[in-house]
Amino acid sequence: MGVKHGKNGVVKFANNAVGERTSIAYSESVDVGDTTTMGKTAKTHVTGIPGWSGKVECIYDPSDASGQALVLIGSSIQIGFYLQGDAVGMTYVSGTASITSIDGAADLSKASTLSFGVTGNGPLVYDTVPA
Repeated sequence: MGVKHGKNGVVKFANNAVGERTSIAYSESVDVGDTTTMGKTAKTHVTGIPGWSGKVECIYDPSDASGQALVLIGSSIQIGFYLQGDAVGMTYVSGTASITSIDGAADLSKASTLSFGVTGNGPLVYDTVPA
């Protein structure tokens, strides 16, 4: 499968696509504990517990009842990030997350926007869209 354009990106709550998306992103990280001792010539470390977070930006649409309307601070959601789109055979990541930030904005020269951040609550799962 070749390179895909970002225009096909989808983010879903459960099985419902969030409407009017303009940007989606997720990030994984792992805690690192330094184990370097005096006299060493290079740093060493051990890895700890992994975690993940994500961000979604949208053109604000209050009629998006199964997507944007569910963006409530502190709520727990099942979320999937489909960077290549959600066609059969495409890969995606999903997990349970808490909505940890919400930003709304209006500008005289643009459409109003809504963006929200999530923090994973458990593992991020890699999968493929089934037939």
